[in-house]
Amino acid sequence: MNQTNRVSEVNRELKAQGITIRLRAGRGYYYFDGDALSWPSSSVYVYSASDLSVAQWLHEFDALLARGIKR
Repeated sequence: MNQTNRVSEVNRELKAQGITIRLRAGRGYYYFDGDALSWPSSSVYVYSASDLSVAQWLHEFDALLARGIKR
């Protein structure tokens, strides 16, 4: 699976759920943008976006969101 395709899949699923935050690629990590940038962490450190399934990416998003809300 191409990492760009996985990022697109995750972003389509986020959009389908009415979430405006998007997954982006950094240098050696991936991060959620938009409002997520104000969270204590919005980054996920994996070699390739395809290392996680779409469901796993959504789980990571939910976990980061939960930590961000508890500030």
